[in-house]
Amino acid sequence: MFPWNASAAPGEPFTPQYVLPAGAQTGGRFDLSTVPTLYIALEDPAHALAEVLQPLRGKREIRPGHLKRRVRRSGGLEHPLAVVPTWIPELIFDAMPDLGDPETLIRFGIRPDDLSSRDRPITQRISRTLHDDFGVPGFRWWSAFGGHWHVAVLYMNRVDRFAIRYGTPDPLHLGHPVVRAAAEELKMRVAKG
Repeated sequence: MFPWNASAAPGEPFTPQYVLPAGAQTGGRFDLSTVPTLYIALEDPAHALAEVLQPLRGKREIRPGHLKRRVRRSGGLEHPLAVVPTWIPELIFDAMPDLGDPETLIRFGIRPDDLSSRDRPITQRISRTLHDDFGVPGFRWWSAFGGHWHVAVLYMNRVDRFAIRYGTPDPLHLGHPVVRAAAEELKMRVAKG
């Protein structure tokens, strides 16, 4: 899930291949201030959108403006949010510990209650330990929404960004099935087009 500029070249901002530089993305549960971090929803693109729209919980409906992102210092320019199929190379995927597995948590000394905490300093400390002390390329974990959705967290200083493959971006709109599924998960209505 990302704001998409259809006219940008691959690797430029607002393309699937672009990853924010270290320090620019620090609000996520597992972000590291010194390492570019990429989150990928593994099973369902609705999961990615639900994560992005999660701050809207409690509002009545998803509106067209919720599916766009304003570009800073651009005089009002906006890009539509888009979903894109993503493939992580098997070699990288297999090297990522599955933190949904109790034996893996024991091996890394991670408490499940700390891992599922919404306290970012706790979860970011876990991420820092996995990165610095164990040298993993990332990890897999179930979403805060529940065990039916999983996320991959990739440390992009340990992953060749060109090894990750992306499909064609699919811009979101109110009638999109991904928007409908995310709205259902968030218990929100979708505004009428």
